[in-house]
Amino acid sequence: KVMEDIEDTAWMVDGRCRRPGVDTSIWIHGIDKTKRSKQIRALALGECRLCPVQWVCVEFAIRTLDDWNVCAVEVDDRRLLAEREDWASLLDMAHESRMSVTQLVDHLRRGATT
Repeated sequence: KVMEDIEDTAWMVDGRCRRPGVDTSIWIHGIDKTKRSKQIRALALGECRLCPVQWVCVEFAIRTLDDWNVCAVEVDDRRLLAEREDWASLLDMAHESRMSVTQLVDHLRRGATT
């Protein structure tokens, strides 16, 4: 299991979004569909793809019903993942195999589960 305790947010300090000098506002453009917002989200998602806690981040977003912030993937992609009964197992599998959350969602969109 990627996340043991929803109340334990100590993992957040390891996020790329928490590095010194990073503009954390780029992660709060989750549902805004303007062109500028899409460009900003692309910057955030670029960081997320390299983030060592991306799997926990997306699990936290799913468990807390966060529909605003960018958390490893676009809000719509997170909804796609959350609609599956096996989403937690899929995140675990992706984490264990070091597959990014973006890659996992891409697999799901193509109809693959592993």
